Amino acid sequence: MIKRLLILTPFLFLTGVSLQSQNRHLYKLQADTSSEKTYSLSLQKAIDYAQANNKNLQQIKNNTLKAFYGKWEAAGNYLPQASGTVEYSNSLEGDLITPFGSLPSGSGTVGLQATQVVFNGNAIVGIMLGKIGQKIAELNEENQILALKAAVSQAYYAVLLSEETRKILVQNITFMRDLSEKTKALADGGVMEQTDADQMQVQVNLIENLLKDADRNNTLAYNSLKIQMGLRSEDKVVLTDNLDDMIVSKNNLEIAATPYNIDADLQYMMLKENEEVSKKQRLMSVMNFLPTVAGFYKYTYNMVSSPMNDIMSRPHLAGIQVNIPIFSTPNIYKYKQANIDYQNARLNSDLMHDQMLIKEQQLRFNFRTALEQYETQKLNSSVATRVLGSIQLKYTAGVKSAMEMTTANSDYLRAQTDYLTAVAKVLQARADLEQLLGM
Repeated sequence: MIKRLLILTPFLFLTGVSLQSQNRHLYKLQADTSSEKTYSLSLQKAIDYAQANNKNLQQIKNNTLKAFYGKWEAAGNYLPQASGTVEYSNSLEGDLITPFGSLPSGSGTVGLQATQVVFNGNAIVGIMLGKIGQKIAELNEENQILALKAAVSQAYYAVLLSEETRKILVQNITFMRDLSEKTKALADGGVMEQTDADQMQVQVNLIENLLKDADRNNTLAYNSLKIQMGLRSEDKVVLTDNLDDMIVSKNNLEIAATPYNIDADLQYMMLKENEEVSKKQRLMSVMNFLPTVAGFYKYTYNMVSSPMNDIMSRPHLAGIQVNIPIFSTPNIYKYKQANIDYQNARLNSDLMHDQMLIKEQQLRFNFRTALEQYETQKLNSSVATRVLGSIQLKYTAGVKSAMEMTTANSDYLRAQTDYLTAVAKVLQARADLEQLLGM
């Protein structure tokens, strides 16, 4: 029974955290070896280090830069375009004699042409889409930073919880081993029953197994934190904050009372921008019905000169080209499809609006409930500690049996586990609410 309860350590609440331009920080190195480094980190330093080194976030930042270039690629379609040509040909049959003079068998030209779009509806909408794409990428980067902050915090909490679990079990196993040895000595002397010594030994064996599980969980917790921070597996991490610091480091009542502005929610803002993308794509389908106007200038230089070429050639040429769509059935149905996509995007925004407001209420409820449970379990933990001490004194005095002693120890371990579980719920519920509020 004890093993089943202790396996559900608070650490397990936090091991499922999702893997989410900052200045790099200098961190205190406590080991000067080429193969490993030891980082002494507070929670804030761990978050700062992760923002500078997390590989997933680095990819997101690259995508933001890519979106910036994409915007200017779209804008480039409306900027002047220039190209040059060089051409030479020869008939291989000698010069041609005409009444107007001879024409050389070879001809060669060097040309330069510049084009400027005067009006192109699709190009204009493309520029708008490029700007929206960059904004979406920037919002996504901010959202990933918030998600990474929450993930690092929860991984940090998981390490602290696993360390506290180990500490409780180490203290308890030391206490129970000492009590078991004394009971065995009394049983060997005939003062106590052998069954009492056997019960105490069984209790010790159970706690030893729990301690082994706690050691494995502790290693897993540290590895999860290293992944979030972008550290190597051989690096060592020393946490400078403790669980008490985490609970009282922030004003929980102030966080619970912080208003939620859905229009400033990054996920909702991204969805609204996607709605705007659908709107612009619908506009682009309308632009297919409008003419395209472009101006051009062309300069041609003849490399092979002759009287006829000099008379016929015109080196400078300028003009305007207008393409007018008259009728296109596909464009009509493209518009109808784009309009449906836009309507669906608006419905998605409305649906998410309602879902986010419900999520806000649920997260606030979870946080308040977690705080209430924490206060209750904190009190229960203190009571269980006092009861165990009292039973231990009576057991050594021969007033209480081994069964009562092991039961009291089981109650103590269960109370400690429930307390750490309550701490884990408070920290996770607060992190979830802070992420929603953008804190």
